[in-house]
Amino acid sequence: MAKKTFVIENGILKKYNGSASTVIIPDNVTSIGDEVFMGRTNLKSITIPASVTNIGYRAFYDCKSLADKDGFVIVRGVLYNYFGEANNVTIPNGVTSIDGWAFRGCDSIKSIVIPNGVTSIGVHAFAYCRALSDITIPSSVKEIGSGAFLDCNRLTDITIPYGVKSIGPETFCNCIKLKTVNIPHSVTNIDHWAFSGCCELQGITIPDSVKGIGSKAFKDCVKLKEAVIPDSVTSIGHWAFRGCKALADKDGLVIVKGTLYDYFGKDTDVIIPVGVTNIGNWAFRGCNNLTSVTVPNGVTSIGDGAFFECENLTKIIIPNSATSIGHLVFHDCKDLADEKGRVIINNTLFEYFGNDEIVTIPDNVTTIKDWAFKDCKNIKSIVIPDSLTNIGEGAFFECSGLTNIIIPGGVTSIEKNTFQYCTNLINISIPGSITSIGTEAFKECTSLTNVIIPDSVESIGVGAFDGCTNLTIYTPSGSFVEQYMKKNKIPFVAL
Repeated sequence: MAKKTFVIENGILKKYNGSASTVIIPDNVTSIGDEVFMGRTNLKSITIPASVTNIGYRAFYDCKSLADKDGFVIVRGVLYNYFGEANNVTIPNGVTSIDGWAFRGCDSIKSIVIPNGVTSIGVHAFAYCRALSDITIPSSVKEIGSGAFLDCNRLTDITIPYGVKSIGPETFCNCIKLKTVNIPHSVTNIDHWAFSGCCELQGITIPDSVKGIGSKAFKDCVKLKEAVIPDSVTSIGHWAFRGCKALADKDGLVIVKGTLYDYFGKDTDVIIPVGVTNIGNWAFRGCNNLTSVTVPNGVTSIGDGAFFECENLTKIIIPNSATSIGHLVFHDCKDLADEKGRVIINNTLFEYFGNDEIVTIPDNVTTIKDWAFKDCKNIKSIVIPDSLTNIGEGAFFECSGLTNIIIPGGVTSIEKNTFQYCTNLINISIPGSITSIGTEAFKECTSLTNVIIPDSVESIGVGAFDGCTNLTIYTPSGSFVEQYMKKNKIPFVAL
């Protein structure tokens, strides 16, 4: 059966299967879908009926034969592509929208004049225009798409017109010559990576209309000396000011609105100043000169890998106010360990560096952090105290020598990857407090034979028992666990 030339559903032209150079769209079409004619390089003429009220994203992208004498592909006021080679480009009057990727990679362009009347600039519209140094965005523009000026590394200044509400992801990322940016009071959000890598940017004033700054928004703006952040900003993403060396205080600390993002100092003993409430992800990563850190009362969160590979860190004081502590915070901080190889701070066991076959966790420990015993192949048995309430993700990952473990009744979940690749695990006691078992929690525990899972368990992640080739589950009849075992064809006995 021959394919239809036009695939139309509920008035929407979904696909064009023809190859003609001249196309007349049927009168019953009300909308042209995304990318319908994209790449039709032989298309020279298109007739669109008055019934069409909407044309989708990149509908005529890369339709080179549709270009006018100046190299513009313009359909119904939308500029889809530019195939010219001019250094100085003036977009024609009548254009109302610059579609996504329209000028992407046009390395010859040095300047662009956008006419008043253009209301939107699409995603990646001018991305990788590496010679572009001069562009004026008219006041009519109300929307600038993500990555619109990505890698425009000759652009030195930009004024964003009033009416633009959001600076999207990667909009000016890696504009390495960008020195000045004027952000209007209409902007409410600066998204992730928006100005990341703008290494000549020396100052930024955020208007009080802005409520949020995304992750890595100003990452590696190494010359940024001043960042004025108003009280209206209530959320700042991780690494927003990571690598902003010029923002560091006299002690080498990069602190913006109570969050410590980075450390460029050389001191061995660091006292984090009062007023800091958050220590960002990887803030002190690899600071091998550090031997001691004092975290002030008032800090509520310590991000992932905050002290990752601080190999000479021997002392750290963390206040009880720090209720949120991320993953791998003290990874490879071997000098923090006690005589038995345990890194225990504030009743939390973060890492284990010992070589004992039988490991006893002290009675006061309430939490075993993520990946704490990862790859400890020497351990055969772990004694866990009744005080424990949390076992982190991957806590015993690849402890291939571990043969038995008893989970105390205060623990409510077995997280993903917790016992993955514990290939010699024979016995495990799962208490009635457990309500969930995470993804791949027991994957490839090939020595497990009989496990009792209580009916308190109401959730089991994907692949939780994959590769447990000798396993039989015992569980109460009618339980969620029974249904899960049936669905996943895992041997079980209903009690």
